[in-house]
Amino acid sequence: MWTDTIGSGPCYFSWMSSAGQITFSENIAEFVAPSSEQIVIITGKVSNFLELSSTKSIEILVRDTLHLSAQPLIWYPFDTSDSNAVANSFHATSIGTLKASDARNIANKAKRFISSSDLIYTENESELNFPFPLTVSCWIYPEKIFQEHYIFSHGSYQERFKLSLLPNHHLRLTVNTSAGITDLDSKTIIPLNQYIHVTGIYTGFSLEIYINGSLDNFMSCNGNLNSSTHPITLGRMNEIETMYSFWGRIDEFKLWKDALTLSEVKNLPSIWYSSFNGQKLHVYPTLLRKEESIRISGIEAGSEVELYSVFGQVVGIDFQINPGETSTIRLPASIRSGMYLLRCSQPSQGTEVVKIVIY
Repeated sequence: MWTDTIGSGPCYFSWMSSAGQITFSENIAEFVAPSSEQIVIITGKVSNFLELSSTKSIEILVRDTLHLSAQPLIWYPFDTSDSNAVANSFHATSIGTLKASDARNIANKAKRFISSSDLIYTENESELNFPFPLTVSCWIYPEKIFQEHYIFSHGSYQERFKLSLLPNHHLRLTVNTSAGITDLDSKTIIPLNQYIHVTGIYTGFSLEIYINGSLDNFMSCNGNLNSSTHPITLGRMNEIETMYSFWGRIDEFKLWKDALTLSEVKNLPSIWYSSFNGQKLHVYPTLLRKEESIRISGIEAGSEVELYSVFGQVVGIDFQINPGETSTIRLPASIRSGMYLLRCSQPSQGTEVVKIVIY
């Protein structure tokens, strides 16, 4: 209880939450999140002896920070081809796009769209029409914004989902589910001629936008994603419509049948498929069982070797460098199947990243 400065007398506070636990003492409340993921509404009410009151509510996004996400279904680095880097399926096809520098300013590692006819598409398949959860991410470098421009789409808002740039320079993430069509706009204004990393997530209870690895906006949303009859497209609404084309660069496109955690999304802007200088270490095997070891020949003394998941998490390895000879990396017994990135930094040869697949 406290007394205001305009003479209306003492004020009383009350608090409530739609889930979890909330305790309070006068105007200070402490909230303990529920064990399950959801959006929680916290409401505060203040009233005085004249029975006048004011109420305000806020939404809190509750996500599981310990969840280990699955490998992506699709990863297009666009370094040397339009192939899917994580599986021998869901490969892309480019029409009319050009090569351009990526966010690291490395030449010919990104795709540039300079015409309404430019398009990258992935043939539609039943495995890509799952109900939820969904995470999609990529780098964008807008060069023109004069209407709504589609960054990526799977059937657009009419069928499944899309991410677009609006004329006011905000992002709009849209999903079409069994519960209806939902739009979520970014709070951040997207600049021209600058690389921005964007991520969209649909969990089945929330729609979320992340910019440069940080949560930008979210809202409640539910239902199963509807299926699409169109391919997944980058730079266009679909393979037919050219009116809402994207002008600029797109790079490192990834799609998961999972909802990445906040820490996993935070690491995405720093995860790259290729190395900077293209040095070639002799690393073998790159496709191995969990109980096998990785061997590196010819590595220099003083080198650093680290193994990362595709979310940027460091994996503990047993490794000792034998300069001029073959060095062996022993994997932890708890390692999961999937794709990993082996980062080798040598004093005189620079850094190379090698893809490792464990099954």
